[in-house]
Amino acid sequence: SGESSDFNGRDLFAEQSIDNPFGALAYAKAPALVAATPTWLYGANLVGSADHATAGFGTGVNLQTVVGAFDVTKIGVFGATDALTFIGTGGNTWSRATSPFGSSDDSIPSTSATISYMNGGFSIDASILASWGQSWSGLGYTLNTQYRFDLPYSVWFEPTVGVTYAEGYSANFGTKMGDTTEVHGGARLGTEMTWMGYKVQPTVSAIAFGIVNQDLYGIRGSAKMNVIWTSNFSSYLEVHGTATSQQQQPGFVALATGSMQTIGAQAGLRYTWN
Repeated sequence: SGESSDFNGRDLFAEQSIDNPFGALAYAKAPALVAATPTWLYGANLVGSADHATAGFGTGVNLQTVVGAFDVTKIGVFGATDALTFIGTGGNTWSRATSPFGSSDDSIPSTSATISYMNGGFSIDASILASWGQSWSGLGYTLNTQYRFDLPYSVWFEPTVGVTYAEGYSANFGTKMGDTTEVHGGARLGTEMTWMGYKVQPTVSAIAFGIVNQDLYGIRGSAKMNVIWTSNFSSYLEVHGTATSQQQQPGFVALATGSMQTIGAQAGLRYTWN
């Protein structure tokens, strides 16, 4: 992402959501659960986000991202309760890094592909992301698994665990510069209600992660409001934040004063048909 190319370099895909267990499925997962159940379901999505990252010593990065996504879901693969989803995305991030020594701009195209299988409350998904800037490029691979527990009063709880492996290269996927392995785990909590005749789905999520070959640890959190306006059209608004920290001493991780912090907001539109 932008901050990795300009001053961080340790978490190539933090702002592309490749290491967010719920990020790859933000386009399709929640609306698909409340749509009608045809054999095939299609979705077109447009997502925009803005983020600000700081890393101390007067260094920061502003990011603006636009992503388009298309997904296809086959409902009833092996039985009536399962589904297989394919998601493809393409987008661009514009970044401006500032420091006491000046500023620099970059444009960062990216594309990703995700396959997800759901059966009842269980789901598993795998994603690959490619992104590239003016002087670098990278690949990321993520595998996540979740299980959704339905509770009384339309409340649900969904824990998740996963792993991300990322490789950084010079420009045009030339010389390999390094790699990272991240493990993460956390959960989402959400509900559904009717407001003024529309279905409203608020959710919150919290994820803890560690980049095991760099002693880098962190937390991610988000709050999201999805509104289903019609059987075909929905939208959402999300606020999120991330904090990371190097290990300070054996057995102690100072997450509250992380070496990098990011805050941002995201909005999305989705149209489905069958």
